[in-house]
Amino acid sequence: MSEADKMFEELGYRLLPKDINNKGILLHYIRNSNLSANESEHIVFYSDKEIKSYYTYCSFNKTLNMQELQAIIAKCKELRWIE
Repeated sequence: MSEADKMFEELGYRLLPKDINNKGILLHYIRNSNLSANESEHIVFYSDKEIKSYYTYCSFNKTLNMQELQAIIAKCKELRWIE
């Protein structure tokens, strides 16, 4: 497990298995949200170097806290997207 994966895990995220039907998704982290029982928070890394964060059923955007941002930056470094 990479250092960034450990950071995501400490924040309550788990890495979903790669889905070959979702082309373009490189990594997909998910955790239960405190908004409702059915709500999940997602952070998704795409192969074209895009990152999206969102809630499963809400129409508003998910905001990132500093720990999530640090984990994202660590993963970007591991992927060699940034130095």
